[in-house]
Amino acid sequence: MNHIEKQQIHALFEHQNYRELYRTYPKTLNEMLMLKDEKEFEEFLEGECEIEENIFFLYHSAACEESLLIGGYEGEATQQIYTFLKTKLPEPVWNQLKGHLQNLHIDIDGEDNLKEVITEYNQQIEHTGYHIKIEYEDTYCAGVYFLSVVQQK
Repeated sequence: MNHIEKQQIHALFEHQNYRELYRTYPKTLNEMLMLKDEKEFEEFLEGECEIEENIFFLYHSAACEESLLIGGYEGEATQQIYTFLKTKLPEPVWNQLKGHLQNLHIDIDGEDNLKEVITEYNQQIEHTGYHIKIEYEDTYCAGVYFLSVVQQK
């Protein structure tokens, strides 16, 4: 997502133009609010519920494939995280991690080792200029994680 798109989205939020936001980004809002279609979105708006801009950007980054959205009850998630990190990290950094990617299990009510494992991964790549960022969000659902790769400056 580029700077211009971010500004356009921000302007829609500033003016609370949620219908235009939905017309422009239905996939993002449907995922975020767990909706099927525009009719359900209209019902959501009638309930005077707010749409939070920062949360929208989390979901939109996943829709743009800049981050990975992982459900809080995903269970075994090793392969999808493996694939995501392989595409986002430069090869030398990836080579430091790939042997360590195993047994990633996500269950927010039970055995969930994602945060612990990502902390370990970040220790492995500490001096590379890259960091794996993990964010947890539960405003509109039971809980999801967003995983992204950040190049440190």
